[in-house]
Amino acid sequence: MNSTLPSHNLSSILHRSGVLPPARRHTEALRAWSITATSCLCVSSLLGCSIPNTPTYPATPAPGTTVGAQFCQKLDADARDVANLQTTLAFGTAILAAAALGSGTYLTATNSGDDGSKTARRWGLGLTLGSAPFIYLSTAHAGRASAAARLGEAANEGLKEKEDRDAYLKCTTAKGAWVSSKGDASKIVEALNAETQKELEKAR
Repeated sequence: MNSTLPSHNLSSILHRSGVLPPARRHTEALRAWSITATSCLCVSSLLGCSIPNTPTYPATPAPGTTVGAQFCQKLDADARDVANLQTTLAFGTAILAAAALGSGTYLTATNSGDDGSKTARRWGLGLTLGSAPFIYLSTAHAGRASAAARLGEAANEGLKEKEDRDAYLKCTTAKGAWVSSKGDASKIVEALNAETQKELEKAR
């Protein structure tokens, strides 16, 4: 009686019993990791930009109008929410970048010899190179968090204005600068300084 099992039956038994060759284990684990990482990238690219629409300021505001103050309050609250979300995304993508780079380096180093798995080496190279998008995203999210935090500060400064129209102008200026800043907080500061300079020139 021939006791030798066909290779495909042996592979099936090993798979069901949880005993797989190292290369197969690496492949299965890394495939699951890549799906998870790709999902995180998609979610990361869709989240994080919820700022209130700019209201229209009345041409002849009634006494006690608070359109500007209300807009600044809403802008401040939403900017802080965006800053918190972007900070979380920055940390999350940084962790994914570190995991990809560390895993890729480990797989490449442990399978570099002639007896190493070619599949594991390919995965190692892929993971090492794949860490670059996560590094970019982490940096981008950190920049957006900083810009959103500066936007919240500008909204708070607007609330200190004595005139409601001045508060409205300051907050709309800050919001416009935030939209075009692409994560650069200094652009908001520059826009506010330019608006302040215009107001000073008008007052002369």
